[in-house]
Formats: sequence, C-alpha cells, structure tokens
Amino acid sequence: QGTAAAAAAAAAGVFRLQMSDLEISEAAYQALRSHPEDALNIREWVQLRFFEARSLHKAEAEKLRTEIEALRENLHASSTRAERAERQLARSEVAVADLTKELEHQGQLNRTHVDRVSADLHTAQEKVQQLIDKGRRFDEVSREAEKLRQEAASLREAASAARATQLRVEKEHADQTERLAHLEAEHRLVQKDAESHERRARLLEETLARRDEEAAELRTKVDSLREKKKELARRAA
Repeated sequence: QGTAAAAAAAAAGVFRLQMSDLEISEAAYQALRSHPEDALNIREWVQLRFFEARSLHKAEAEKLRTEIEALRENLHASSTRAERAERQLARSEVAVADLTKELEHQGQLNRTHVDRVSADLHTAQEKVQQLIDKGRRFDEVSREAEKLRQEAASLREAASAARATQLRVEKEHADQTERLAHLEAEHRLVQKDAESHERRARLLEETLARRDEEAAELRTKVDSLREKKKELARRAA
C-alpha cells in the first residue's frame, strides 16, 4: 500500500509538471502542429489548442483595437470639422447681422433721399409753373426752366442710383442668407457623422468586451480540463 501511494504521488507530480505551463512559443507550436494529433500527448494537445485559441483572440482583439482607434481619430476629425463649421457659422451670422443693419441704414438713407428729391422736384415743378404763369422775361424764364429741368433730371438719376444701390445690398443680403443656410446644413451633416462614429466605437468596444469574456470562458474550460486530467491520473494510480 505504501508503494502504491508513493507511485500515485509521483505520477501526480509528473502530471502537475506537465500541465504547469500551457503557453508555448510560435516555434514550439509549429513543431507540435507538424505532428499528427494522435501522436501528441494530452499536454501537447492542450498546448496546441490553447495557443490557437489565444492567437485567434489576440488577432481579433488587435483588430478591434485598431478599428476603435481609427474611429476615435475619425470622431476627432469630425469634431474638429464641426467646431470649424460652428465658428464659420458664427462669423456668417455676425456678417449677416451687420449686413442687415447696413441694409436698414441704407434703406433709411435712400427713403430720406427719395423724399428729399421728390420734395425738390415738386418745388422745382411749382417754380417752373409759377414762372410760366407770370410770363416775365421769357428768355430768363426759359433758361431757368431748363436749368430746373436739368436739376430734376440729375435728381432722377440720383434717385435711380440710390435704388440700384439698395437692390445690390438686398442681393448681397440674400446671398449671405443662402450661404448661412448651406453652412447650417453642413453643420447638421457633420454632427450626424460624429454621432455615427460614436455609435460604431461603442459597438466595437462591446464586441471587444464579449471577446474578453469568451477568452475567460476558454481559460475556465482549460482549468476544468486540467482538473479532469488530474482526476484521471488519480484514478489511473
């Protein structure tokens, strides 16, 4: 009985020594893989399977980390574009506000100028009519009337120029408004792109977490296999 116990203890020690380290190098893996599976002992077979499972997990984890890093860089670039678009949008809003004020000011000046021109024109017309009605010094009246007509024509030209200026300012305002709408649309698209990248990053992080859980389950199975081998060794002894 003492001899059997010593033999069992020796066998258990050998088994523990064989199963103490499952991690092997790439060269050792290639050497084991070149042998038929039925020529491998249990420790070698477990080392082979553990190396393959661990290599697969490392490759998947590295791939996921690379994708997450790329998405983070894309998210940073999208955030930078969004901030730049927001700054440009703010500058455009300020420009539109200034242009609106200028348009209102120019419109007020134009209305004042048109009113003054209309009043001057009305006064000139009244003066011409008075001179014609009085009939004084026909030549002087004619020259004065011609002068007033020229002044009226000049006033009309000034009114036309003021109107053209107002139309130009209104067109610039419309162009700025259209550009502002375009920038707002681009800003919304950039925000959507950033949100999409964030969702993708979260999905990849969740996938990486599941892979880590699978690796933990694999390690648990390997530990269970070790226990079973120990039990077999005890029964064999």
